[in-house]
Amino acid sequence: MRTYAAAIAGLLVLCGYARGQQQVSDEQVLSDLQQAEQRLLNLTVRSSFIVEQWNAAGGKWEDDGSGSLRACFTGRPGSKIRVEHEKERVPWVGGPVPFSVSTFTQAYNGKTGQTLYTNRSIIYLTFPGSADI
Repeated sequence: MRTYAAAIAGLLVLCGYARGQQQVSDEQVLSDLQQAEQRLLNLTVRSSFIVEQWNAAGGKWEDDGSGSLRACFTGRPGSKIRVEHEKERVPWVGGPVPFSVSTFTQAYNGKTGQTLYTNRSIIYLTFPGSADI
């Protein structure tokens, strides 16, 4: 919930709203967000994630992967996008070890997309906290 509130606060600042400003309507905020969207060019976003799967038999959430990435957008509809998956750890179903790690880049030039794998490896051991690779 805290992350959601921080994201909303960031969007409001982007639109020019200051803390303590008088109340505005939802329609006004949406209109201002749409206008701010047009000013966002050459945007780079860094992100990390974890994936958990519910194990009903064990009654708990279990590790099911993790990763980090950097996405670059030129900011126009149908324009160039590049997503660099710095580390993506995914389950290796039927493999000799539980997880594999890949580093790859996905690119879209406005017409076609491509994926370039730069590294693929395996994790031989898993232990508590290994999701934070």
